[in-house]
Amino acid sequence: MAITQVFEKRVIGQYGRHQRYAGTHPLAKATIQKIMLDERWHVKYVRDALADLSGKYGAELIDTTLARFTAADDEVYAKTLEEYGQRLEFLGETTEHYHGTETE
Repeated sequence: MAITQVFEKRVIGQYGRHQRYAGTHPLAKATIQKIMLDERWHVKYVRDALADLSGKYGAELIDTTLARFTAADDEVYAKTLEEYGQRLEFLGETTEHYHGTETE
């Protein structure tokens, strides 16, 4: 449940950034808003389930597990974004090379 909570919260954050981006088409923004309503329900459902589990496992264990999984997710996501940026840069260089638009 903790992994799901961390993932769902990150997804909502990403959708929110996409929705606030000035270049996002209004229809895409409307769709994102609908998706975010559903995602918020998921976060609440999982948060409530984790609260129920705290009675069995203790709130401290739930909190430390969430913190550990959040840190891991942050690290992996940052590496993923870095790799994505490197690939975009490479693809841009490759495109320039093949189309003869290199600037030297």
